[in-house]
Amino acid sequence: MTLLTRYLLRSFLLPFTYLMVGLLAIWLLADLANYLNDFLEAKVPVRGIASLYWKQLPFVIVPILPVSVMLALLYSVIRLSQANELQAMSGSGISYARILLPFIGVGVVASVIVGVLNYRLAPEAEGAKGRLVAELTGARDGDGRLKIDKFEYATGHLYANRRDARLWYVQRLARRANEPFRGVQVTQQDAAGNVIAKFDAPSALYDEKNRTWKLEKPRIVRFDESGELIAERFPPEEIVREWTETPAQIAAATLQAQFLGVPELRRYLTINADDSDSQLAPFRTQLLHRYSFPLVCIALVLVAAPLSMSHARRGVIAGVAGAILILFAFFFLNQLFLALGQGNRLSPFWAAWTPMVLLLLSGAIILRRRTIHQANALTSVAGWKRMLGLG
Repeated sequence: MTLLTRYLLRSFLLPFTYLMVGLLAIWLLADLANYLNDFLEAKVPVRGIASLYWKQLPFVIVPILPVSVMLALLYSVIRLSQANELQAMSGSGISYARILLPFIGVGVVASVIVGVLNYRLAPEAEGAKGRLVAELTGARDGDGRLKIDKFEYATGHLYANRRDARLWYVQRLARRANEPFRGVQVTQQDAAGNVIAKFDAPSALYDEKNRTWKLEKPRIVRFDESGELIAERFPPEEIVREWTETPAQIAAATLQAQFLGVPELRRYLTINADDSDSQLAPFRTQLLHRYSFPLVCIALVLVAAPLSMSHARRGVIAGVAGAILILFAFFFLNQLFLALGQGNRLSPFWAAWTPMVLLLLSGAIILRRRTIHQANALTSVAGWKRMLGLG
């Protein structure tokens, strides 16, 4: 690592550290203010509160890290500009592209961190917050039931297996654990859509080893094609081998796409591949968004660094304002396109990648305009060699 690289990184890391700590502290105080009364009433120990917010860190770091990178970069580059250090570096033959290289490296590292957290930890932490708070406080709904039940269990759930023409209604099921389903009603249809059988059981348990369903004290009714009842049974238990559904497949439909990590999104799309495009759109969009969003750190470096490289006060103010405006525009477009993709109004691919492509193009154009006046700009092989320190 050259002396220049070490100096530029030191000028960046100090404001970056302050910004990360400050923004995390602001989030912690604001969030704690919402739940402090509940924690005090439930006499939640400090260790429990600390554990709650420690588990929430991945979710909070994902949006804070790109913002901190951009603001710290603006501050450090402006300080170098105002101290005429950038002018001195340029006068000694160092290109602006070469000066940006350490900052681009920081953007790459930050993007990797965001990608790792966004792969699984961040979305799962976001989805688990309500459950963790309800578990700590023991809060109850208006009807006296524990609030944590709505996070652990789904009630009145419908699941349609279109491939096998089977409709499930489950009165109560565990979202993640392999517990018996309560209040199960299964309706079987033939290829023409006629109901040919109905199964009602107080509970149903899936045997993973044998891939069978066991119905406790079921009522089994058979119909002919005209809808006339032809048989009715009340066995103490019934083993059903022809049902291909698994508890995970049925419970997956109760999950929200934004709270699932990449492995769970892939699993959902695999086991529910027969669902309609409108039902799968939220999960496809979120999966592609998990891959596109981490590039925001690199894109913001490409945008912020050239805009802040100015020796005139007016140019500095305009550059900072432009960078912040682009940041807000990106987050607005990101949410807008996600909503369009999840609502099946836009292809999931374009919903996930369009905001990021626009941000990267903006950064590339701004960087090119900043370096085009030099003899060896980034539009030439020599310019890239100088940037990488090879020329």
